[in-house]
Order: sequence, then structure tokens, then C-alpha cells
Amino acid sequence: MRWTRFDQGCDRGRANSVDWFFFENGNGYSFSMAERVTVFFYGLFMDPEGLEAKGLRPANVRQAYIERFALRLGDRATLLADPDGRVYGTTATLTHGELDRLFSGPSVAAYRPEPVLVQFANGTAELALCFNLPTISQAKTTNPSYAADLRAVARKMGLPESYVASIGKQGVRAMAPSRDAGSAS
Repeated sequence: MRWTRFDQGCDRGRANSVDWFFFENGNGYSFSMAERVTVFFYGLFMDPEGLEAKGLRPANVRQAYIERFALRLGDRATLLADPDGRVYGTTATLTHGELDRLFSGPSVAAYRPEPVLVQFANGTAELALCFNLPTISQAKTTNPSYAADLRAVARKMGLPESYVASIGKQGVRAMAPSRDAGSAS
């Protein structure tokens, strides 16, 4: 079997980007993805120590945010489309196997990966996977214990305090700090 990097049109400058390889296996060519992928976390999984406690090995953990989404809490966190929204969290790289294990539990098995453009404080952006619920419950209740845990993790990860304070407020989605107030992003 012979492996060759397929890099036409790909950005080779980022070590944690997804690389594609093809190999000749005697029956033609097949494609395979590199082991680690960048993931944007906005719930309790944004804490790398929590991921490590589950036996995972997150790497390249960074604060980040995505725009045009708002955080919604029920029993767990999910994202809603919102043209004025901004959701803070962290990015990390994990293997496909680690992601399969992480999202195999009954409370998170319904989450599905979708691509998002994450923004970093230094002005750079990168594509990442983000796991979100495909359908959102219409129930208006928030799990107060989950909201408190999420605020604690968000503070630990150094997210903006105005964002942290808005997490789980009754009838209020977590929103970005005012962009007019010169907030650090």
C-alpha cells in the first residue's frame, strides 16, 4: 500500500488542519482523513480537563467564538441561528475516534457535526467542526444546575464576563458583549 498526501489547493501552514491522503491499495485509490480535527466546543466539553477525565487527549486548546449563532440551554447546550449572535467557547483538536467516543453517550448522541468558521482574538479564523442538535426542543425550561456548571466552565476558560453572566438567564440567550463597548473578542 502506498500513501500520498493530497494537497492541491490546501493550506499547509496550519499543523492542526485536516489533511487528506490517498492510498493505492491494489484495487484503485481510496481517501483517508488525518487523525486530528479541530472542534469548536461551547458547552461543558470546552474544558480540556473535563475531556481528559473522559480519557481523551485534547491538543491546541484556544479561546474562540463563532458569529451568527446564539446559545440556548435546555437540559444541555445547543446553538440557534441568530444574525446578531456570537457564541464563545474553545477549540481543540481531537482524533475521530475520540469524537466518536465523546458523542456516543445517551445525553449527547443526538448531536451532529457541522462546519463553522471560528474566530480567534488575534483576528485569524479557521474552519472547525461544531456538534449541534439537529432539532431543538420547544420547551422553554433551562436546567439550572447545567447553567451553573456551564458558567463555572466559561469563567475557568476566561470567556468574557458579560457573556458568562448571561448564560442560563431566564428568557435570555447568552449573547456577546456589546461590540460598541470596545469588548475584547
